[in-house]
Amino acid sequence: MIYIGDHLAFWIFGFAMTGVLGLLIAVSWLFGAKKPNEIKQTTYECGQDPIGDANDYKLLGISRY
Repeated sequence: MIYIGDHLAFWIFGFAMTGVLGLLIAVSWLFGAKKPNEIKQTTYECGQDPIGDANDYKLLGISRY
């Protein structure tokens, strides 16, 4: 029986899993939808249209608004 050191087995497994991950990402990018449209570009917040500015916020209990 051929002995493979623990470190070598770890690195082989790590490279194999990195390859599988890269392959899955490449396949999803290849077959994924790429045509942007207005509906895809809208912000989705719990099923409601967002109102106001995202950078304008008020801390309740601290501010005097």
